[in-house]
Amino acid sequence: MIDPKNLQEALKSISEQTQETYRKQQELQAKITADKISDFYTKIVGAQFDKSVAYTNLIVIGGYATFFALWSQVKDHLAPLYELLSASSILISGTSFVFFEVYKMAFTAKLLRKQSDILRDESIRNKPDEILKRFEQYENAAHQASIGFGRIWLASFWVSVTFALLAICILFGGLISGLIKTYNEHPH
Repeated sequence: MIDPKNLQEALKSISEQTQETYRKQQELQAKITADKISDFYTKIVGAQFDKSVAYTNLIVIGGYATFFALWSQVKDHLAPLYELLSASSILISGTSFVFFEVYKMAFTAKLLRKQSDILRDESIRNKPDEILKRFEQYENAAHQASIGFGRIWLASFWVSVTFALLAICILFGGLISGLIKTYNEHPH
C-alpha cells in the first residue's frame, strides 16, 4: 500500500520541480525576447547611423568647397594673421575629417574581409545552416562594433565642424576688418 505521507511529499516535489522548470522557461523566454529586441534596435541604430554619416559627409564636403571658394576670392584682402588662422583652422578640420575617412575605410575593409572569410571557409561550404549561423554571429559582432565606430565618428565630427566654423568666423572677421580698413583708407 502507498504511504499517504510519501505520496504527499512526492506530489509536493513534483509541483516544486514543475514550478521551477516553468520559472526557468519564463526566464529563458524573457532573455530570448530581450536579445531579439536588442538585436532589432541595434540594426535600426546602425542603419540610421550609416545614413546620417553619408548625409553629414555630403554637407561637410559642401562646406569645405564653399570655404575654399570664398577664401580663394578674398585671401588677397585679408591681413596675414587672419589668413594664417583661418588656414590653420580649416587644416585641423580637414585633417580630422580625412583621418576619420581613412579609419572608416579600414573599418569597412575589416568587416568585408570577415564576410569573405565566412564565404571562403571550406569546412562550411555545403552546410547552409552553419553559413547562416556564422553570418548571424558576424552581423551581431558588426552591429556591436558599429557602436564604437559611432563614438569615433562623433568625436571626429565635432572636431571637424568646430574648427571649420572657427575658420569661417576668422575669415568673416578678416573680411569685416578688411572692409573697414578699405573704407577708412578711401576718402568719402
